[in-house]
Amino acid sequence: MKFIKILSIIVLAGSILVCGGTLFALNTYPGKAKLIQRIEKNEGADLFGETGTPIGSPQQYIIEDPKAFTGKKTTDGAEEVDEKYLRDNKIYPLQLQTVRFIAQQSQLVSGATFILSLIVFFWSKKRISSAKQE
Repeated sequence: MKFIKILSIIVLAGSILVCGGTLFALNTYPGKAKLIQRIEKNEGADLFGETGTPIGSPQQYIIEDPKAFTGKKTTDGAEEVDEKYLRDNKIYPLQLQTVRFIAQQSQLVSGATFILSLIVFFWSKKRISSAKQE
């Protein structure tokens, strides 16, 4: 029973750390995100003065390499990013929506784990004290 009690304490501490880490991510990453339109440049577009073919719709991305940005903006204010540069330099843009989803799921799981390990802790504590009385 002491092993279970110690294990539940470790799991309690781990769930608190995970919850704290997700709060840190939720507070840090939105400040780094920008509205970005990924652009696939092609030779034909350069001839006609266009920037290239848009890939998807503008999204909130976190890209920390300033060389990836073309310096141009779309009509809706999204910064254009060269997709070829991202591919060539193996830069994988992180979508803010993904960060939020994973952080929220981690908080749910760590919260449930915290509650379950708290129950196990008190249960094992009760079992240890009742075993000592016998």
